[in-house]
Amino acid sequence: TVELARRNFLFMISTARHVKLKPAGIASQASAKLPVFESLVRQFASELLFELRKGVSHSYISREGNLEVLKGRIRFPEQVRLNSGRSDRLYMEYDEFSIDTQLNRVLKATCALLARRVGSARTRQMRQEILLELADVGELHLTADHFDRISLTRESARFDSHLSFCKLVFNGLTTTASHGDVDTFGFLVSMNQLFEEFIGRFVSTHANRLGIGPSSVHLQAKNRRKWLLKNDAGEHAILLKPDIVIDAIGGGSPFAIIDTKWKLVASGNRIGVPIADVYQMLAYSKRYRCSNYIFVLPSKGRVEPRTYRVVDDEFDRAIRVALVDLSGDWSLIMQSLIDDLAFALKVLE
Repeated sequence: TVELARRNFLFMISTARHVKLKPAGIASQASAKLPVFESLVRQFASELLFELRKGVSHSYISREGNLEVLKGRIRFPEQVRLNSGRSDRLYMEYDEFSIDTQLNRVLKATCALLARRVGSARTRQMRQEILLELADVGELHLTADHFDRISLTRESARFDSHLSFCKLVFNGLTTTASHGDVDTFGFLVSMNQLFEEFIGRFVSTHANRLGIGPSSVHLQAKNRRKWLLKNDAGEHAILLKPDIVIDAIGGGSPFAIIDTKWKLVASGNRIGVPIADVYQMLAYSKRYRCSNYIFVLPSKGRVEPRTYRVVDDEFDRAIRVALVDLSGDWSLIMQSLIDDLAFALKVLE
């Protein structure tokens, strides 16, 4: 049903930490008459406004300028060039504790992007209240690079989900549609990316129940990326970035690699995974020297997981296929996915 599809979509968004929704909130949003995008924006605005009223994030920002007072340290090259013969000016470099941070600029710029894309009076009002809280923050023409420049501190970590939603909005409003994406009233969501983030956060959150340590899980192969090729000049090509890398106990080669694909398997495909993705897996397993590989894909209806092994392989590489049932309420059947993944990891030991 439409309501079930909305519920599962919101559950994925929430689990991926783009917005914070409790089970009761997912149910109410799924049955609401508001469009999905409007519901998400309202939830985002409500949460962000709550955090901003607790206190806008501050940070020390490096500044420089021609001042009348001693503040910070003197920049002698500029002092000589600009103030030679003047005793009333000092060219200083100093740190200022300010709200005009990169994080706040991104939050403000996202609210500006949403200006013409929200319809309800209540959502527009909350957006305006956010802009008032950030009135002293500079303007920003948002680009993808701005997100990479943000490093959250202990003080600003409470804005993690809000920043994640901002990135989701930016990507959704600036990317071209591809097969499988969801159009929520002019806002495109890459379902392949969302499914990857959903499964990644799910594995990280339930690591202990899966029999692995949370510190051994590396989403998007963070700090675990490798180059596949190198030419005669020593220049690298094709950077490998598996969706999830799980370290082996004691270090060494990874214990397992998990790959997610938002693809329904075509009928007649015996293994249950597109052949091109199997070739990709072989490249990953060769470069990472990893013998265990798990594919996680959606399916229509309950399908038992399957395990395959590479024929005549000296490394005894295994492929496990785990399928997420799209026909059920994901917030209720996630235990089966935990069981499937836990079983897959146990089988591969």
